[in-house]
Amino acid sequence: MLMSKTVSAHVTMVMEVDLGKVVAHREANKATFAHDGVNLTFTAYFVAASVAALKAYPLVNSSSIRRSISAWRPRSARKG
Repeated sequence: MLMSKTVSAHVTMVMEVDLGKVVAHREANKATFAHDGVNLTFTAYFVAASVAALKAYPLVNSSSIRRSISAWRPRSARKG
């Protein structure tokens, strides 16, 4: 862990977002999901937004290695 602190960049970023539409959608659909035995949480919305963002901007999930950028790709998209 100490090596990680000295080798890897550590960054914290805080952003403020308006979740009004998400809250309204969740409140409108919470009872329907509960009827099916599912607790509709904000996690589903955050995961869906993360997946959409990473599909649109795959370099966000990349690594900088010796002056080159190595983007993560699923195994099915890798050569070899």
